[in-house]
Amino acid sequence: MNVMTHISTPKLPNTGMRIQSQQPDGNEPPHLPTTLVDKIIDKTYLAANFTACTLSGGVAGLGAYARAAAPATLKATGSLYKNLWKAETIGPNLKILGSVVAAPLMVAGAVIGLPVSLIAGMYQGGDEVQSSKPRQFTIGAATAEGYTETKSGWESLSKSAIESFQEMGAEKLAEGEKPVDIPIIKSVKALAMGVTAAAVGGIAGVVSMVVSAGRQIGAGVLESLTDKSLNLGGKLLGSAGAVLGGAVHGLVYGAGTFVSVTGQGFSETWKKDSVVQGGTKVFGQAWNSVAASAAPQSTLLQERPDSK
Repeated sequence: MNVMTHISTPKLPNTGMRIQSQQPDGNEPPHLPTTLVDKIIDKTYLAANFTACTLSGGVAGLGAYARAAAPATLKATGSLYKNLWKAETIGPNLKILGSVVAAPLMVAGAVIGLPVSLIAGMYQGGDEVQSSKPRQFTIGAATAEGYTETKSGWESLSKSAIESFQEMGAEKLAEGEKPVDIPIIKSVKALAMGVTAAAVGGIAGVVSMVVSAGRQIGAGVLESLTDKSLNLGGKLLGSAGAVLGGAVHGLVYGAGTFVSVTGQGFSETWKKDSVVQGGTKVFGQAWNSVAASAAPQSTLLQERPDSK
């Protein structure tokens, strides 16, 4: 008798469950841990993208300025003149003075808008970078955003200014009310002295800018080159920083001299109603600014007694 013929293979109970083999999903790549090299690469890509987007946004901001600034300034200036002469609450002398200074002020505002547009475009461009996606370049989006937002800003500014000018032109005098005005002769004196002061202040500003920048650069470079604690690279880097810092210092000092001299000439002439006193103030302020730019550092740092 063959024993093997009576032995059957035992059967597993039917539980209704299927046993599946554990195999990796072919649609998802296996997870690899982030290494230090990956992090360095991510940061490098992110820094490059941020720099490129910021610069691209700045260039786009300048493009928007070139496209929108001139039309916006012309529209706003035209509205200003129209509503200035339309307004009943402004007297004739003040309208004449306003007409003289309106256009230069609007042009100055447009000039100041150039660096503002650059900065705004750079901000909008850099804002397009997503730190969560370090290897995704967004230069195209940064350029578009820098241009669109800066151009929109100019259009919005022009619209707001025109609305304000229209409100000014629509103002009416109440019964018995007189328009606001200023004495014309006094205004002419102050305006003439303001122009003179601007010319003197411009010359004094350039002189003080050159002198103060030269002093700062010379002192900074000398200090860097004679500092024994610095190696050659440090001396060169310190000298470059001194040149840059001295140039900025001179530019700021010269601009401050121009503004100070011009403002003092106009305000003193208006206050005293005297061209002579206004002119004296102008030349005195110009001389003091130039002398201060050439004065030794120790003299500038001296503590002065309070005037009583």
